Amino acid sequence: MTGLRDTQNRFQAVLTKGANADDPLPGLVSGTAKARVGELMGVYYNAYRLRLIEALGEEFSALRAHMGAKAFADMVVAYMGAWPSRAPSIRWFGRHLSGFLSSDPAYRDDTLLAELAAWEWSLGTAVDAADSPVITIDDMGRIPPDRWDAMTLTFHPSLRLLKINRTVPAYRQAVELTEALDDPRDAPAPTPPLGGAGSEPWMIWRLGIEVFYRSLSDIELRAYRAAREGRTFGDICTDLMTQVPEDEAALTAASFLKTWIEEGWVSAVAA
Repeated sequence: MTGLRDTQNRFQAVLTKGANADDPLPGLVSGTAKARVGELMGVYYNAYRLRLIEALGEEFSALRAHMGAKAFADMVVAYMGAWPSRAPSIRWFGRHLSGFLSSDPAYRDDTLLAELAAWEWSLGTAVDAADSPVITIDDMGRIPPDRWDAMTLTFHPSLRLLKINRTVPAYRQAVELTEALDDPRDAPAPTPPLGGAGSEPWMIWRLGIEVFYRSLSDIELRAYRAAREGRTFGDICTDLMTQVPEDEAALTAASFLKTWIEEGWVSAVAA
């Protein structure tokens, strides 16, 4: 007798690989006078793919708008072949999409595809990130000045750092605004158009239940990476002396720290 696990595995294989034989599940599924087993299993096969296409279309709405519905659906089918869904939840199916678009010969020449996918996936994972308390400016005021030099930071789990084309966030926002209309079919194409601008570092994070994002200057990025690596506030000030006048380094570092705290980036300080 065939066990339940074996039956489930065989059924899953049909869904993911297709029903090429007239009887893909011998002894388990019977055809009818109107349809063979392969045709009946094809209904599940097609429904499974349509659901995954729909799910990724919701997760990657800007990518879908940029590619067009037909091209997006074809791309998702190709992605399924390279990265079949493995997790019980459909939520994680798109985690390899950016890497797929950056490496597959059919898509890698259009670098904006991978950047759009990376941006939209990061927005979603920022929402899903673990909760953590954040410190306030008042908390910083309780740290004695003589301990600031040795101070290190712990950042909120939702922070996501990407280097992308600067038009990607604006394009995604335009798509969201279009989708919010009562009748999106009457809306113009999302603007601004993609491309034509250089890449720059962007940070995505969640504060409460709301997701925020903004670009970073090269100097702020350098300071953030140093802090993320566990370097002290004193180390960061010293490093900034190579980027700004020496008498401005401490003030620049303190300004970055103030901004990070006010925006909810910092979960804890050790001094």
